[in-house]
Amino acid sequence: MGHQWIATELRTGRIICDLPGFSVGSVAVRLSDYSTANGVLPVSGAPTEWERATTPLGSALVLVDDDGDPVWGGLVLKRLRTAGDEVTITLGTMETYLGRRYLGTLSYTAREQCALAADLVTRSVLDGSIALRVQTRPGSTTRTRSWTHDSDTTVLDALDDLSSASGGLEYTVGWSKEAETDGALRYVPVLLIADRIGTSAGALPPAAVLDLPGVLTALELVEDWADGKGANRVIATGTSSTTGGARPESAAQVHPDPDRPTVEHRWSPGRTTSTAVLDEAAAGALAVLRDGAQSLALTARADRAPLLGVDWALGDDIGYHVDPGVPSFPRGLDGVARCIGWTLDLDPAAPTVVPVLADTEALITIEED
Repeated sequence: MGHQWIATELRTGRIICDLPGFSVGSVAVRLSDYSTANGVLPVSGAPTEWERATTPLGSALVLVDDDGDPVWGGLVLKRLRTAGDEVTITLGTMETYLGRRYLGTLSYTAREQCALAADLVTRSVLDGSIALRVQTRPGSTTRTRSWTHDSDTTVLDALDDLSSASGGLEYTVGWSKEAETDGALRYVPVLLIADRIGTSAGALPPAAVLDLPGVLTALELVEDWADGKGANRVIATGTSSTTGGARPESAAQVHPDPDRPTVEHRWSPGRTTSTAVLDEAAAGALAVLRDGAQSLALTARADRAPLLGVDWALGDDIGYHVDPGVPSFPRGLDGVARCIGWTLDLDPAAPTVVPVLADTEALITIEED
């Protein structure tokens, strides 16, 4: 399995050129979040279009497989040139662009959350200046939200608000290979919004199982109750609508925990005065914090089945199996967990993929305002 980089116009998705000398150590994807990557382009031997192909906020670099299908893509955020032969490029997944576009005055009442998100992206981003498409799956949860122009809320802020609520939506940006009418190819970013991204195993066995011995080369289980990682009593705070007014807060969300004392977490999920919105955010936060931060990172060969993008993908429930006898797991380890992210190491001799796994309950990102 091989990979190569293709440079495209950010505005149109049209191919500028291949970048065979461009080198990146690894790329990553995170559900409802963005990621960055750094790479190096030797100028000697680079295509003549290399300057246009690496224009910050003017081009995107797409990693494709042997069939030309996109695996990962990022817009060029930064270009560093020196007196030497190499140019250093910083890439960011397309979610970073959504943090550079602002909402106007928008109001939604009892609107299905995925349709709400798609509409605000369409109104705020799809102005013809960028080749971005929005794809949604019908959701089952309604939301009431409003923003004003002077709130300076970005599209990414709004998506994070909708994803952090209890039962909130999920989003990610993938890439699509498309043929134009003249047969020429272009690569277009596609924002996917859904109540759940990926496939839930449910009562059925997962389609993919990563095992040791087998495709796995390493594993790491992290159980973390550091500050901000675990809590059994959560309060979300807002912003007063008047100077000197009382700060709005959610009702305390509590999880009975017979094994731990009261562990509190208090934070502001955004600039809101609505206690109903704060209650939703606190309930969603408690669903994750009540068990602490637990993640299982598995390192697997990326060139052996089950394969990323073929047998499993972002958001899927995947299985894992460790034979008894591994020192830290004397009784072995078996389970099904959800892939909420992955990192692909691009070592051509032995490419590996690390799926970031979490419980199959709702994912939430808790950030300070």
